[in-house]
Amino acid sequence: MRLTLPVLIAHGRYGRRMGLGPESRINMLRNILTGLVRHERIETTWARADEVRIYAEKVFEVSKPNTCLHLRKNESTTN
Repeated sequence: MRLTLPVLIAHGRYGRRMGLGPESRINMLRNILTGLVRHERIETTWARADEVRIYAEKVFEVSKPNTCLHLRKNESTTN
């Protein structure tokens, strides 16, 4: 494969492909995240762990009680 300019520019795409199609990649990330939540630890590659970290931090931030995000969401729903 030749590295040309269109290959090097991402054009808004982010994340790793990891050799999978979009549906398989989402299912794999979902399974890893579920395992992390259930067992509090996972064994996986650095690339997959780095990709799951984005979603894991969002899940953990929303699940924390009495945080600024939690309070802001409650205020917006009550008003």
